Amino acid sequence: FEAYYRPQNICPEDEWPEMIAYLKRQLPVTFRINGSGRFAQNLIKKLVDGRFMGSFSTEGVLVEGEVISPPKPLAWYPNNLAWQLDFSRTHLRKIPEMKEMHEFIKAETEMGAITRQEAVSMIPPLFLDCRPGQRILDMCAAPGSKTFQMLEALHTASDGAESSRGLVVGNDADNRRCATLTHQAQRMRSPSLLVTNHEAQLFPSIVDTDPTSCDGEYMWDRILCDVPCSGDGTLRKCPDIWRKWNQSNGNGLHLVQLKIAMRAAELLKVGGRMVYSTCTFNPIEDEAVVAELLRRTHGGLRLVDTSEMAEKLKFQPGLSTWKVMDGAGNWHESWETAPKLYESMFPRDDVDSLGMRKTMRFLPHHQNTGGFYVAVLEKTKDMPPLVYPMGRKPGKGGPRRTRLFVKLDVVEDGKVRVGISYPEKRGNANIPGAGSSNADGDQQDGVVLFKKREAVDKGTKSLPAWGPRGVAEGSDDFKWKGVEPFWPYKNAEMLASISDFYGIAADSPLMANLLVRSTNPLPKKILYLGDGPKLLLQMDNKSKIKIVNVGVKVFERQDSKGAQAPNSCRYRISQEGVHVVLPHMTKQIVKLSAEEFSMLLRHRAVRHRVDDGKLAEDVDGGVADGGAVERQVSEDPNETKTDKAAFFENSKTQERIASMAPGCCVVLIADEDLKMLGLMDRNDGSGVSGSLRSEQPFVLPCWKGKYTISTLVSNIDCVQMLEQIESEG
Repeated sequence: FEAYYRPQNICPEDEWPEMIAYLKRQLPVTFRINGSGRFAQNLIKKLVDGRFMGSFSTEGVLVEGEVISPPKPLAWYPNNLAWQLDFSRTHLRKIPEMKEMHEFIKAETEMGAITRQEAVSMIPPLFLDCRPGQRILDMCAAPGSKTFQMLEALHTASDGAESSRGLVVGNDADNRRCATLTHQAQRMRSPSLLVTNHEAQLFPSIVDTDPTSCDGEYMWDRILCDVPCSGDGTLRKCPDIWRKWNQSNGNGLHLVQLKIAMRAAELLKVGGRMVYSTCTFNPIEDEAVVAELLRRTHGGLRLVDTSEMAEKLKFQPGLSTWKVMDGAGNWHESWETAPKLYESMFPRDDVDSLGMRKTMRFLPHHQNTGGFYVAVLEKTKDMPPLVYPMGRKPGKGGPRRTRLFVKLDVVEDGKVRVGISYPEKRGNANIPGAGSSNADGDQQDGVVLFKKREAVDKGTKSLPAWGPRGVAEGSDDFKWKGVEPFWPYKNAEMLASISDFYGIAADSPLMANLLVRSTNPLPKKILYLGDGPKLLLQMDNKSKIKIVNVGVKVFERQDSKGAQAPNSCRYRISQEGVHVVLPHMTKQIVKLSAEEFSMLLRHRAVRHRVDDGKLAEDVDGGVADGGAVERQVSEDPNETKTDKAAFFENSKTQERIASMAPGCCVVLIADEDLKMLGLMDRNDGSGVSGSLRSEQPFVLPCWKGKYTISTLVSNIDCVQMLEQIESEG
């Protein structure tokens, strides 16, 4: 490790011992507070004034011979929303003084209020500068903390319509990691998220059929390329890398990293921004990839000067030269002496002119973090079809160079004609096309993988019909093995029932954007997706995109007898989707005082009508109460029992509850109480941050029985809401 990196000058020589010392220490615990509203500030207050801070003084506390500093915000992250605890995960779990802090972090993470994330991995999404209404692509997204961060930016400080038009696509090549990504990002419960499963370098192109757009292809405003890498920047988190590390790890990933970055450049719209990042120190995976990307895009990309954004961050500027070592440990000055390496790994004379010092390498001792490399790029103009590098295939005589040459001729109006590709054969220099030039006159190895579609006039296109996606053409079979297709939900009878029961207009955007992943006319769950994801999928009428997860669950089928009774509804509102449904509802809503709302959270089921003879049957979900309610609660059988002392005594409250039909309803805090708490604008389901879960805390889906109202949310949700009300009171 030292023999390879020290000569690379990734770190000033006088700082090298300090960097190595930090690499051998465990990482501190870091997390982000999700959202930027009032409740984010309440969490910050908890961190400063909470009971778990009692053990700390301003100088810290001595634990196992080590001075532990109190939690502190990361100075470079906006609005004090990222925090660092200078003790490790081991301290957090095992030391009694840290127990309450550990419980706090676990509970808030489960609720989606905070996200555990390494500090340095928060940096790439910050520099991406995502905004409401944008199309955002995370090409290598798992495990999903950066995707969550970008979703948060999409919803922050926007109205509901603006955030609905945008979308975030989290893509990963590994189907199992897509499940982790889905779990991480779904804590936010955003209808603007799609999770897809593609190799990033082959992410599909979609024909743009939006009549309001001039683009020939669907283009992206922001793209994050946090590419697979050798990962030695994570040594503090994964010390096993010390045993496994060798320079060949980075060499083997260089080509795929370049291809991913090139694909991102093709998908990015002019004026859009992309970030290339790795968690490695290796210039072969960092500067060498970015430099070759700039060459192959023919001036279509430029490096962005981030000095103003990075004002509070310490980093080393990117290198202008670096050394290349083969797997045997031999240094090479040029490609000609390295038959197993790629020409693009080597620095060239143009590196300074490419502006590589605008890229950033974050070292462990800079901010007490892991290691990361970040390059911020902007697309300045359309590019000709890109020539992708081809690998070298081993033959009988050892590794040989395999080249495909593509002739790109610029003809009238700047259009590009793509010539035929020919493989180079050893000893034959007279192959037609071999050695031909690209549009800039430079010889390049490779092949054009993606054709460029020309721009068209607005109004000359039409959207395909909104129908099933993920099905094989001409049948209902799955197009993608193991991935269920989805269908727009069009059961007219059930849609009318939902609309009538909850008072939702039949022509509302909610009803137009419902999906199911089953052909059953009464599916177990119904999903909602925002306008941005819907537009993309409507364009994708050939189902090129392999969708693993989409949208947010808004309705769940209720199979109890009560739900099947006349004037009732087979579908109840889900905990995940209540913030989406509520703005469209005009019925089945009841407002309680803050005290009554707290009582409901505390007891989980509260009587609204006196009849002791029927109470047990009612609470246990008997016929009198409409049957069993499929609660999202723990398996403790005592958890949902009603305390007979829990009763809504206010006659007006009783009247309001009595006016609703039996079945699912939504319970809110009354306006006058919200006003006292300073939360008047946060309880109508719109919220300052759109569908951010942390901005919609006092919206409670419930089940109205004959004698009780029972919550339909998890115990941890109830506990957190109760804590928030008490902190406001």
